[in-house]
Amino acid sequence: MLLGLTFAVSACAAPAPRDAGPAWEYVSAPFLVAAAEDASMPCGLARDYKIGARLDPPRGVSENSSDWRFSGCFYSHGLEIRDAVIVVVPEGRPDLFVMPLADHVAPTERETRFSFLRSLVDGDASRARAYLAFHWRTP
Repeated sequence: MLLGLTFAVSACAAPAPRDAGPAWEYVSAPFLVAAAEDASMPCGLARDYKIGARLDPPRGVSENSSDWRFSGCFYSHGLEIRDAVIVVVPEGRPDLFVMPLADHVAPTERETRFSFLRSLVDGDASRARAYLAFHWRTP
């Protein structure tokens, strides 16, 4: 599963931007799937990380709908970010999906919030795993 996820994340990431300045690197990191731990910290995480990502536990929109709401945030300290995506792996399913989160995040932004709906027919996303992937560089 990990090899398949690594391949999917790298295959879905856009090519590194080509512009003047330092070279772009590529990284992926897991999201903590949980409610906010500490509202005073970036993304509500209990401790500070160089790169942090938290996904609220996904919830179904209604009993009669296959739509699920995914919301959360991610941040970095002092990195310029391009082409950020989330890779979601619903528990008990062989498939995964990728959603774009941000084209560009300036190094001065405290955190980037997101929210989207996704239909999962015959799926339960309440215990999904999620990963953040993006290109980065220091300004």
